[in-house]
Parts: sequence; C-alpha cells; structure tokens
Amino acid sequence: MIMIKRAFFVLLSALAMACSLWAYSLEELYELCQKSDPEIAQARSAFQQSLLDLKDAKAGYGPKVDLTISASLIANPIDPIAVSTDTLLSSMGLGAQNPGAGDGYVTLYKGQEPSYCQVKLDIAQPLYTWGKLGNAVKLYETITEIRSLQVDDLLSRKQAEIKTRCLAVACLKKMKACLESQIQDAGALVEASRQAAQAGLSLELDALEAEVTASELDVGLCEIERNIQSQLDGISILAGAAVKVEDIELELDLQAMTAVLDMDPEALQSSALGMDRAGLKMLGKLEQASRLGSEIAKASVNWKPDRALVASMDYSGSRLPLVQKDWHGQDDWGLTLTVAVKTTAWDGGKASREVQRALLKDSDAELDIQKARSSIKEALSEALGTMRLARSRMAFRQAKIEVCQAELDNAQSLLDCGYGSDIDLIKARLALQQQELELIKAELELATAYCTVELLSL
Repeated sequence: MIMIKRAFFVLLSALAMACSLWAYSLEELYELCQKSDPEIAQARSAFQQSLLDLKDAKAGYGPKVDLTISASLIANPIDPIAVSTDTLLSSMGLGAQNPGAGDGYVTLYKGQEPSYCQVKLDIAQPLYTWGKLGNAVKLYETITEIRSLQVDDLLSRKQAEIKTRCLAVACLKKMKACLESQIQDAGALVEASRQAAQAGLSLELDALEAEVTASELDVGLCEIERNIQSQLDGISILAGAAVKVEDIELELDLQAMTAVLDMDPEALQSSALGMDRAGLKMLGKLEQASRLGSEIAKASVNWKPDRALVASMDYSGSRLPLVQKDWHGQDDWGLTLTVAVKTTAWDGGKASREVQRALLKDSDAELDIQKARSSIKEALSEALGTMRLARSRMAFRQAKIEVCQAELDNAQSLLDCGYGSDIDLIKARLALQQQELELIKAELELATAYCTVELLSL
C-alpha cells in the first residue's frame, strides 16, 4: 500500500513537472504575437508600402521613357502599276519613229506593302523643380522611418499588454486558490453555526450571516474565474493560439518592481520624455514630414515653372525598324528635342491655400508632441503613485496578516485548552485568508502599474 502511494505521488509530481514544461514563457508569447497579430501584420505591410513609395519618389530623378509601337496588316494591298514602253513612247509621240523599240514595261508604282508600323519614343528628363523632387524623397524617407517606428512601438505595446495579462492571471490564480480555501472554511462555519443554533449556543442570525458570507464568497469566486477567462481570451487573441490557465506559469518579482520606486522620479520622467522613445520619436518624424510637406507646397505656387528636357523620336513605315531590312530607306523617321517649361499662372488661389494648410499641419504636429509629452508625464505620474499606494497597502496587509495569524494561534490555543470553539477558530482563519486575499489584490495593482512604468520609461 505504501509503495502504491509513493508511485501515485511520483506520477503526480511528473505530471506537474510536465505541465510546467509545457507552459508558455513570455518570450514565446511575444514571438507568437509577432507572427500572428493582425495589427502588427498591417503595420509591417504599411512599412513595406512606404519602401515602395520611396522608390517611386527616387525614380522621379531619372527620365520618364514612353515607347509606343503599333503595327497594321493590310489584307488587300494596292497592286503594282506598270506601263509598256510602246504605250509610253506613243504618248510621247515617239512610237511611230521607232516601232518595236519598247518591248518592255516601266513600273510606275511598286505596289503597297502588306504591313505598316509606327514607332514613337518619348523621353522626359526633369531639370529643375524648385526642390520638389528632393523634398519629396526626404518626405518619403521620413514616412518610411515613421512606419518602422510604428512597428516597434506597436510591438512594445503588445508585449506590455501580454506581460500585464500574464501577471494578472498569476495573481488571479492565487486569489482563486485563496477563495477556494475560504469557501471550504465558510462551509464549515455554516455547519458549525447551524449546530450551535440548534443547540441554543448561538442565535439563528449567526447562522444566517454565515450563509450570506458563504454565498458572497461563491460570487467572488465566479467573478475571479470570469476575470481569469477574460485575461486568457486576451492573451489568446494576441498570441494567435488557444492559451489555457495551466499554460501560464509566471511569478511576480516584487523586489524588482518595488525597486523602481527607489529610483529618481525625475530620471524616470526624463527617460519617458526623451525623443529616443519610439512614440515621441515618431511624432518628431511626423513634424518633420509636415515641414517637408509645407516646403513642397511653397514650391508649387503660381509662377514657379518646372523645367524639363523632352526628346521625341518617331518612325512610320512599312518595315519594322532595327528588325527588317531597308527600314531606314523609307526615310520616314524623325527626331525632336524640346526644352519644356510648365507653370500654373492662375488657379484661383488654390496653391496659396495649400501652403496655408501645410503650415497649419506643421503647427498641429508641434501641438501633438506637446500633448503626447503631457499625456506621458501624467500616465507615468499616475502609475508611480499607484505603485506607491500599492506598496503601502502591501505593508499594511502584511501587518494585518501578522495580527490575524496571532489571533488564529490564540484561537487554536484556546480550543486546545477547552476554552474556545470551532466557530471562533474558523472565523479567525477566514479573517487571515481575507487579509491574504487583499494582499494579492495589492500585488496585482503593483504589477499592473509597474508594467505601465516599464513601457513608458524603462
């Protein structure tokens, strides 16, 4: 029998170890999120599109070449036209003097070729555009950097969300275990209170209060289970895989979290507001893009002509050039070189209004940076305040736990001496478990706020 119990214990231990080995680590969840999250996929797609837009902008430096080739096949071409020499001489009044001198034929028209083709080559090379091409390239380079920063910022936010949810699951699992223990003790309290009421040792009201307490704990357990499932659903969506509660094995490093509160708040704020942070750096790039857009708009106003060199080569004939023989013998090709100047003389003030819009966008970008810095400062201050409050609550709950533990020991001693009751012992144990539950809640508040601080400044 002892051997069977040992084998059963070893089997349970092996299963527990296997479950822990199958659990997801944060790094694995991060990797799954990078591969499957649709928002990250969209951000990466936008980045790839910006690279293509940048190549299009750089292509504006080079010439634009248009080639047009058309060919026609004539089903019933005109036949050759020939006249006999006698007829020709007669028409000239020479036939009677030299009879028989014209025994041959003179070809007047060789006939129509059965095919006809046209080739046209147009080349346009920009010469001077008032800086529009250069600023356009710089603009799309800035947009590419913005798209890249968006991917990095989105990744960091998704990772922070995964970590926050995993820490929440870890705390909620501990809270669930504590509530389940409380429910067992509450059931024992209900039974003991009923027996005491039936024996006349306590009031019926005490039994009713015990039943209400047990029902309240049941409701709390259902709420905890709902919160756990909600967090697991969020993790599953982010990771793109079904994540169960046993897949999350994460411990809170409270010492590392509370160490943040010992750091200089000014240093944390300076780090959070630094322009090397992805969010603020992205807004800075947006301001730069707005500035470049205003420069392009200023260069597009009236009476600022763009200059370009336009070259045209055309050919039309019965033979395809460079392919069929004697194509150049038709003398049907031509070459034209043109220097073009294009400008808008009057557009009803549209160009000037575009400049004003660009300047307004530039000022809006500056305001966005100021608003973002204020929001970050406020969020960081609130998170640090939450962490300080959570640490104070944790210290308070630790002290309460010590008091409740002492009361529990005293109740046990009185019961052992015959002066106490089971009801007093159960109530003392429930009070201790309630303080442990409140301690876990404070730890959850601390962990959640820490993840915010870590995202903003660490």
